[in-house]
Amino acid sequence: MFCPNCGEQLSDDAQFCGACGAKIGENAENSENAENVAVNQEGTQNEVENGITAADIANKAKAVGEEALNKANAVADSATAAVKKVIPGVNKKILLIACAALVVVIVVLIIIIANIAGNKPSFSFDRVPHALYTAENDDGELVIFLDGKELKNSDGVSYSSSSASFAYNGNAFVYGGDLYKIDGDKFSLVKEDVKGTVISANKNALAYSCDDEIFIYKDGKETNIHSVEGTLVRLAISPNGNSVVINEREDGDYISYLSKGSKAKKFSDDTVIRVISDDASIAYSYDDALRVIKNEKADDSEKIDSNFGEIVAMSKDNKKLIYMNYNGTYYYAPGLKDDEPVRISRNSVALISPAGTDGRLDDFNSFLGYEGYSVKKYTFKGDEFESYTVASNISSYRLSSDANKLLYSKGGSLYVIDTRSENAEPTEVVEDLYASGYYYANADLTKIYAFNDDRDLIFSDGKSNKTSKIDSDVENLVVSADGVCCYVKNDTLYTTSGGSKGSKVDKMNDVTSLGLNNYSIFYVENDGTLYVSTNGKNFTKTSVVSE
Repeated sequence: MFCPNCGEQLSDDAQFCGACGAKIGENAENSENAENVAVNQEGTQNEVENGITAADIANKAKAVGEEALNKANAVADSATAAVKKVIPGVNKKILLIACAALVVVIVVLIIIIANIAGNKPSFSFDRVPHALYTAENDDGELVIFLDGKELKNSDGVSYSSSSASFAYNGNAFVYGGDLYKIDGDKFSLVKEDVKGTVISANKNALAYSCDDEIFIYKDGKETNIHSVEGTLVRLAISPNGNSVVINEREDGDYISYLSKGSKAKKFSDDTVIRVISDDASIAYSYDDALRVIKNEKADDSEKIDSNFGEIVAMSKDNKKLIYMNYNGTYYYAPGLKDDEPVRISRNSVALISPAGTDGRLDDFNSFLGYEGYSVKKYTFKGDEFESYTVASNISSYRLSSDANKLLYSKGGSLYVIDTRSENAEPTEVVEDLYASGYYYANADLTKIYAFNDDRDLIFSDGKSNKTSKIDSDVENLVVSADGVCCYVKNDTLYTTSGGSKGSKVDKMNDVTSLGLNNYSIFYVENDGTLYVSTNGKNFTKTSVVSE
């Protein structure tokens, strides 16, 4: 199952979300802002062929250097006599210095090579740059928090339970069917009765319909790009917001129009475009089959798969994709051999991304996936995918922000394993885990918080099974990307970072709810008032008061 607050994958028996701290299922009564989507954390991975890292090579170089220097004395003894026959007056000290100098050169070269290898570009996941949170004040008005800062409601907008689409970079959002712009410390109405809103993957642009006109809102500016003549079917927008496709139905026929920031032009007949790339050079449709259109030549569309099921993941530019059909999971990118999709597995595969990230990669030459209760690493080599199992028969998992480490629960314990080497061995970091979903961690998995069988809150640094007890009888907790843990005990809020005992947060003694937004912003309701914190230690009172 998945967390209703942030979308994190959870075990079926999880009662808390390890990513955002939300209570799950029947325990969700304190998650009053489930419609607030926690947006996410960026990670980078430096990966080396065959799972060997720069640190591995540097450590090996150090060992080689020490061994070579130890052997230098023995070599110098035997070499001195031989060299004296050629160079009279030479002694062991001179030879030893020469040997040492040579070793230093070799070690430096190895370290340079290691650094070059370690800096080899690899995949990274992007985070949405801002966190937005909605609430209701005592006047029934909408309150917006941007990165923990309360914005003024200059138009007296009423709070509703309607879902909202936010354009973070564009400083605009759609709420309750209306478009608002964010200007400094306030937000104000731009347009009413907005429909069919789509948001770009980069979160910098919105496309929407109003009174049969299609608009795009980007960089603080609204642009009219099309007048609908028939019936609007759907809108599609590129990740960077530069390209928008308008799909209409006119006299029973489907017609698509393409805009590149200006007035849209007719694009294709008899198809509904669902995906468009940044430069509009690639488009995908999947009505009765998955098709690709290249270089805006709709008449030359190619059928990729007639048994298409669903898209699993898209690349950051929307050109490459992983999808499923009835025969397994496949990868497709324009330019593949024979322009045919490549099968990744005969089973369903779900892309794994670090907690809170958008799950979009530059390419899929190397990625981690969840397949049949196992986490596997898939690598595209030549014209096929190879894979190996990182961890099998696991109950739940969490990937570090750089994708180099996997934290997972199995058989009542928590383990950490290096994802870069096929021969890596897992390290048990927590034993006697209370349940598979009862653990939380920071972005790089160096601060792990979990409940043991005695329901004690314990801490692990992710390196061994040596743990420290933080507290007992903890009711609720959240953990930020940098490892700050806030938890509730006896209706009192505590904070800690690492294995230290929790300390009480000043004046937070009547806590009824605790949440985390964007993996970094803490929201606490105390004595009927909402408080916000960006560090988990100092909380600011807001205008939001519940009855």
